[in-house]
Amino acid sequence: MLSRLFPNPSFHGWRVLGAAVVFAALSGPGQSYLLSLYIDHLVADLQLSRLDVSAVYGAATIAAALALPWVGARADRMTSAAYARAVLALLALAMVGLSLSRALWAVALSFFALRLLGQGAISLGIVTTVVRWFRRYRGRAFAITSVGYSLGEATLPSAVVAAVAAFGWRGSLWALAAAYLLLFAPLVGAVMRERDPEREPCDGAPDPEASELSRALQAEASWDPRDALRSPVFWTLLACSCVSPFLLTGMLFHLPAILRSVGWEAAAAPRAFAAYALAGMVCTYLAGFWLERVHSKIGLASGLFALGLGAAAVFLPLGPALGPSALGAALGGSAGIANAANGVLWPAYFGVRSLGALRGVVNLARNGCTAAAPPLAAWLAGPEESFGAFAALCVGLAFSFALVALLAPRQAEPRPRPVPAAR
Repeated sequence: MLSRLFPNPSFHGWRVLGAAVVFAALSGPGQSYLLSLYIDHLVADLQLSRLDVSAVYGAATIAAALALPWVGARADRMTSAAYARAVLALLALAMVGLSLSRALWAVALSFFALRLLGQGAISLGIVTTVVRWFRRYRGRAFAITSVGYSLGEATLPSAVVAAVAAFGWRGSLWALAAAYLLLFAPLVGAVMRERDPEREPCDGAPDPEASELSRALQAEASWDPRDALRSPVFWTLLACSCVSPFLLTGMLFHLPAILRSVGWEAAAAPRAFAAYALAGMVCTYLAGFWLERVHSKIGLASGLFALGLGAAAVFLPLGPALGPSALGAALGGSAGIANAANGVLWPAYFGVRSLGALRGVVNLARNGCTAAAPPLAAWLAGPEESFGAFAALCVGLAFSFALVALLAPRQAEPRPRPVPAAR
């Protein structure tokens, strides 16, 4: 069984993949689910409003998204080991920066660094590392690395809550920074070495079908990037694919406050995040198999429909014992379906020739749109911090865009390019 999942078990690429899983889990300090545990402390300690913190978080997220092309260029030029060590060391410094913040501008700078490094740089590093080691098994390699994100969602919130209880919120950031700098950066960097193309072929063994596969993929891809961006269905699908990260960021960023506003306990947030991670991991894999049998737009619509149902959980009389876990599982399940659908959506519609360029546009839009959700949720909640209006907005938007996705064409039709006027 294991030999089927991990062919050529002596191949060092599988160890590199294990390091990539840990690298993905360590993205937590730049992700909304972990930063949400510090929002109440920032509001109380710095005497800020929730809207102030949410606004600078949104601005920092947009700035970080705009910097991703530059970070991607660094990832292409650096070795995987050097890149991983640098990102984790800088992430540790960003956590120290947040712990020392005494004013809103310092919080904004720390948020920018955390979002750029945790949300953006780590994912780019994982992509560049995987493609250097794997070709034939690249699909399963990316599926395995996705476990790392769920692992972080399942474990880091409880660790942070325990650290805050032991050292205070500022001290907990120092403790995390020390672990990243002294333990994780050397550990991940030690395993992530470069592949020697002379002694280590991709996937651990020569692939006699590699050239045929490459020719088949190139023949399949018929879309030029400029043509794809001119297609109306691209922008329709992009709008639908941005709804899930937009709404989920708003929910996760304010999750402790949301739990408190509906009569549950904010302290139950780690339990909700653990349920989110477990449901997301399971649904990602199940949706991956399911999407081999249905059209990708069905997966996109299903993820949005599940998100609407998940947001509606805050209106149900579930009680503080069941409610946080049910809400976390519902949101995580929807995220898993949406992530799986987003992976197959773009090659299904536009092939693989322009996939890199298109995913750059998609990632910029998806990361950038998450910036608006936290301040919007805080504004709708008001001074009373009642998040019912934002939850209702989530339900309405998710169901509406699920319908848009269902009505989208099953394939993209190229729009003819304008012909220059004759002189």
